[in-house]
Amino acid sequence: MMVQGREDDVYALMLFGTVERPIPSYLHLKRECFVLSSVTKLPAERFDGRKLYRKKEDGQLHITKSGKALFKNFLETHSNEPEVIHCITTVIMVRELYDTMSAEEISYLESR
Repeated sequence: MMVQGREDDVYALMLFGTVERPIPSYLHLKRECFVLSSVTKLPAERFDGRKLYRKKEDGQLHITKSGKALFKNFLETHSNEPEVIHCITTVIMVRELYDTMSAEEISYLESR
């Protein structure tokens, strides 16, 4: 289960790797990827996005060991690119905002 397509793999990787806590739900992941794709531009990497995270019993999405390794490799490869540095800052802001919202609050925002 991935967000929308291959282009969102990198956004999901940034969301999971940059902030070390689970993402509350799949809806949060989808909306956070959408917001990031609207405000940042990242390199299109090719990897299996399904290996990034696992859904736990509580419904939260947790990064996997292979996801952590992908994120580390991505940073090593792209850390000198200003777009990546900008995206890391943006990811932190997006996660801080969206992770505190309920699914109902996110749905309300989408309806506006």
